[in-house]
Amino acid sequence: MKTKFYAILIMSFVLFIAGAIGHEGLHSKATQQEISDILVHPQKNNSELNKNLVLKDSVTVKVETVSSVKGIESETTVEKTTPEDVASVNDDESLLPKEVTIDGTIFINIMNEEKFSDLSQLARKYNAGLYAIPESDVFAIVKEDNPIFFMSTGAKSALKDYSDLLSESLAFSGFENLEEVRNNLNSVLETGKEVNIVDGYEGYSIFQEDEWVYVSW
Repeated sequence: MKTKFYAILIMSFVLFIAGAIGHEGLHSKATQQEISDILVHPQKNNSELNKNLVLKDSVTVKVETVSSVKGIESETTVEKTTPEDVASVNDDESLLPKEVTIDGTIFINIMNEEKFSDLSQLARKYNAGLYAIPESDVFAIVKEDNPIFFMSTGAKSALKDYSDLLSESLAFSGFENLEEVRNNLNSVLETGKEVNIVDGYEGYSIFQEDEWVYVSW
């Protein structure tokens, strides 16, 4: 039953993207990912895929020092990395699957990809992992083996329970009127009514279906 649900969800997402791209007037200055920047992952066997796929970023803590110059006190923030914090992050992320399968499609773990660091940080904030279909621009944030967020060029969706994640992800979409888009997202969540904005060159649509909310531009 769960597989059937995700099959319907992914098909709806693909059709939704196709409709958004073909809709005249729904254009945006939002940055779209160039083909050359699409994740390309060579075919590897399982043992190779298991290597070096977990992000090992340092975790920093702030240490405040106070200095006095001519009677004026100032605070200086110094970043310090502790081995315990680094080990904690590494241990947590080592538990993430190297790949997940959604409706028969393999998504690979890309938490260590530098060019997707913003999305990786967002996934980490929600105790989830960032994945992508190899050689595509389709991404998913997966938590406890279940997708909670999908993204492709010009379209994003999330479970309504993770609408905050969707709202935060819009910061990476290049909207000049970001706060307006976020306000309209909240309106859709509150009223259930679809929002379609066509304003010169920049336009977007927001709607919800079942337990998911969608944004296209």
